[in-house]
Amino acid sequence: VLERDKFSIHGDIIPNIDVHLPYLLNFRKLSQKLIDLPFFSPVFFNYKTGNNDSLAFYIKDILGNIVGINRVQTADNEFFNKKWFEKNSNNGIGFTFSLCTNNSEILSIFETIFDAMSYQELFGEKSIQYMCSNGELGFKKSGLIKGYYSQNNFTKLYLGNDNDLAGVFF
Repeated sequence: VLERDKFSIHGDIIPNIDVHLPYLLNFRKLSQKLIDLPFFSPVFFNYKTGNNDSLAFYIKDILGNIVGINRVQTADNEFFNKKWFEKNSNNGIGFTFSLCTNNSEILSIFETIFDAMSYQELFGEKSIQYMCSNGELGFKKSGLIKGYYSQNNFTKLYLGNDNDLAGVFF
């Protein structure tokens, strides 16, 4: 059972991410074809608060409820590539998910959505869903991953963790 307060959105959600394409294409070195894949195209949005536009993606619990927003500064300024969670986000129980097709056989766990996209670009998986921990790996999230894997009848689990201390621990 997941317990949480309802997450409140404090900015404007704009589905067009054109302003962030230079970051994705030139800095992250992702292809337009990859960004447009049904796995990933619905994941990203422009999140505007005040004068700040950031590339953003939802953090959802394993039931699909929005529990936060993960943001990345893509403007060419002193905060370029800064990542942060929107206030009151609950990453402790949340993940960023790619789209799941009805026939997805593989659940693949990555630290970030960008790691998952790089993997997809290299290997071109067809029957997969990506589940990203947003940098938080631990026992609680491991249990949530196990529950999500079981309730969705995946047949394979791929772990794509980094080789840093947190990734090795996970």
